[in-house]
Amino acid sequence: MEQLLQLIDEEEWFNLYGLRAEADKNSENENEREARRRFESEFAYQEEIHAKIFAAEDLEEQLEDDEDGDESGIFKSRRRGKGRRLEKWENDEIDILTSSFSSSTTSKSTTTIHVSSDTSTAEEESSKEFIHEIVILRANLKALASRSDMIFTMAYNQHLYSNTKMGNWNDKNSSTSSSHENGSEINDLDTQSHSKTNLSLSLCDYPTESVKIFLRVLLSSPSPVSNSDSPILDIPPEHVIDCCRLAHYLQCHELLDLIVDAYLMAPDSISSENCLFLCKLADNLSLPRLWEASVNHMLSSLDKFSEQGNINNDDDNNNSNMNSNSNINSSHKEDAHLWRGLSPALKKEIQALRGILQSSNRKQVYFSTYHEYLGILGEQHEYYRERFENAKHGLAIRLEEENALRSELERLQQARLSLTGAGGGTRTVVRGEFVSYRNRKMQLDRQIESTKFRLEGIARGKEYATSKIEKQAVKVDTLKALLVEQKKIFGGSEECENCGPRFEQRP
Repeated sequence: MEQLLQLIDEEEWFNLYGLRAEADKNSENENEREARRRFESEFAYQEEIHAKIFAAEDLEEQLEDDEDGDESGIFKSRRRGKGRRLEKWENDEIDILTSSFSSSTTSKSTTTIHVSSDTSTAEEESSKEFIHEIVILRANLKALASRSDMIFTMAYNQHLYSNTKMGNWNDKNSSTSSSHENGSEINDLDTQSHSKTNLSLSLCDYPTESVKIFLRVLLSSPSPVSNSDSPILDIPPEHVIDCCRLAHYLQCHELLDLIVDAYLMAPDSISSENCLFLCKLADNLSLPRLWEASVNHMLSSLDKFSEQGNINNDDDNNNSNMNSNSNINSSHKEDAHLWRGLSPALKKEIQALRGILQSSNRKQVYFSTYHEYLGILGEQHEYYRERFENAKHGLAIRLEEENALRSELERLQQARLSLTGAGGGTRTVVRGEFVSYRNRKMQLDRQIESTKFRLEGIARGKEYATSKIEKQAVKVDTLKALLVEQKKIFGGSEECENCGPRFEQRP
């Protein structure tokens, strides 16, 4: 009869199907059931007490919920709480400080709001000294707080801010004429009517004109508490980047997405001239979609570089080959000029990304930063390394068990031989009892056969595990070498824990 080999032995079968299966079912003991019943009873009692105390408030909220339609309870509570706070700021205002520089022959250090015609004439004559001009814009606090998370947080924690110095400064400076923009929501500061101290926000790092345009667009956009349609953005091209930075700084997420979609990710908006700048901008403002689109545009032009045979050479060889190649067309010249303008580190990073896409046969980038890619690669290496270590540990246990069984088999065989060479007696003593030679021989034969069968199973399992361990060792070594290489390309090292620098041009 032909003997069929086992795929797995009994121990492996019990480990896979007997011990681990149904592990999560019927595992609740009596103490856990009692604790669950106690928790349910206490929770029901708490709900009953809350229903008695807050019956009137719950009824009011229920009426509001019927008007709002389907929405989860936690979001309803947050929205209503934010709405009540915004109503308290209906008549409050916020002062927004912006700055600009103008040249002058005087050494005046006091802050001014407007420059007269005489000063403008002096500016044209000399530019050795500068006057720091401050323009203060006043806006409705509720209108801005409903659209900006940062301003809402500032107003909510207004007791932590002190504007007494700002009020004293306003009293010391001369009064200025007021102007209006976008109705009455944004006004230049009129110090004569500045009778109380308002919450102030400094945007002096941004041009005054950009701040005015941003506030006009922001206040014309719908607030999250309203149901208005999306606004029609009207931002001059030279102020788009400043408006993006302002939206990111003030945490106006909806407006930032609208500006990026309307201006930066519009068709034909990404070109070879601005894709590098957009890559750095997207990385600074945490815009993964813009980063991906910019990098994809850069990668799409790398084939043109590779056709000229310059992308895999050093920087000096790149320059000499590009200068000696006189037959390239104008578009290739522009691409070559763009490539020469990149820093060596950035060239290595783009080459690495190009190699990743070629090796995976993908046309798009599915990670937003190099840290994310190297983190995924490191997790894969760690996962397979742990599996490799567990497999080696399991093989070591099998080898110990095999040695123990071989020792047991040798002892049984020696006992069988000694029993065969015994004298003419009919019985022997086993564990203090008299056993016939015939029964003892049968018992030893069965034990020897069982031990040999177990050794055969362990030998087959060891052979199978050894082949798998060899493959896992090759995979772990390959992943480790790839991880070390990628870390070197991205500016890290084998020992460092960080994954290298962020995507930015180095000086």
